[in-house]
Amino acid sequence: MLCLLVEDDESSLLWCTESLEMLGLKVIVARNGFEALEEWDNHKPPLIVLDWMMPKMDGIEFLKRLKIKTLKEGDKFPKVIMSSCLGEECHFQEAKEAGAFTYLCKPYTHRDLEAKIGLLMNLDMGKEGKSDKEE
Repeated sequence: MLCLLVEDDESSLLWCTESLEMLGLKVIVARNGFEALEEWDNHKPPLIVLDWMMPKMDGIEFLKRLKIKTLKEGDKFPKVIMSSCLGEECHFQEAKEAGAFTYLCKPYTHRDLEAKIGLLMNLDMGKEGKSDKEE
């Protein structure tokens, strides 16, 4: 499965890319919301791991623009995991309202990431027990 990783911190980007690849995902990278919108247009990945605080365009603004774009173009909105050091319930709620499916507080572990992705993949299981990957 293709995953768009949107992260501006170089060490987090390298660590998360490696973790996602260990889970068998093909990773494309963007370092801010503008780059992420461009990568969305080019690849339409079904999964996005998105940092909240980034220069130029943050994760919340990216989600708002992506929501409008997918509605306008008739694309399926991807599953989004928002990541941030902001850990209050109000932050999770704001991310959810913007379009994130779930939230990871930084720093998180490979197991945390694996669990969130596993949850999202299980939710994508079809009525006949096939995932999008198998179809």
